[in-house]
Amino acid sequence: MSTHTEAERTTENLLRWIEQGGAKLSRFHVVSLGGGERGIQAREDIAPDETLMSIPRRFVLTVDDVRSSEIGKLLEAHAQFDDERTYLFAFLLQEQERGEASFWKPFVDSLPKSFPTLPYYFNEQEVSLLQGSFLKDMVEAQRQTLRIRYDHLCEVVPGFNRFSLEDFVWAHHAVLSRTFAIKQNGLMVACLVPLADMINDGRPWDTHWGLTAGGTHFHLRSLSPVSGVAERVPATISP
Repeated sequence: MSTHTEAERTTENLLRWIEQGGAKLSRFHVVSLGGGERGIQAREDIAPDETLMSIPRRFVLTVDDVRSSEIGKLLEAHAQFDDERTYLFAFLLQEQERGEASFWKPFVDSLPKSFPTLPYYFNEQEVSLLQGSFLKDMVEAQRQTLRIRYDHLCEVVPGFNRFSLEDFVWAHHAVLSRTFAIKQNGLMVACLVPLADMINDGRPWDTHWGLTAGGTHFHLRSLSPVSGVAERVPATISP
């Protein structure tokens, strides 16, 4: 099966899963951006303040949701860390491991399998080209930091060593490259939102997101006109 066919299949499964769950996504479609990347493109012209996406709350995965899960309770009981998104890293690993038994399988399957454009994954020759810049030291520091965090979790959390360092680093980048921040009970919390994470981050900011007043749905709406067909939908970087 080709990579292109596999990407199409996982996208179709994701759309089917989330639409059957009550999501409303009629104003756009998913397009291939090349290099294994995907994005959201408007089907038609969109006016300011229109709702682009309405996703039921049960498809929004917050740090607080993970705390009540099996892996979340283990982390809560045994580990200490300074980045609450670690809960999301661990949850992705748990759900990937569960496979067909996981409610989140269509989402996990839709995530990039690798992140070759991130400096962390540069090979020695590519890193050597950074000589003289601060980025080279940052890459080395990040590699050391992730290794230390992984080793700590393996040491203190029962069973965590069943996940490899490679998989932990993958989950780290999967989360950091697509995390939203939403206000919940008066506090800002980190979360993952399937499909919404394919929206391209860009300028000028054209969209705004958050939970509805009753907290039942994640809504994403336009702030300014979006041209249909030719324009991808960029997103703000904060709610």
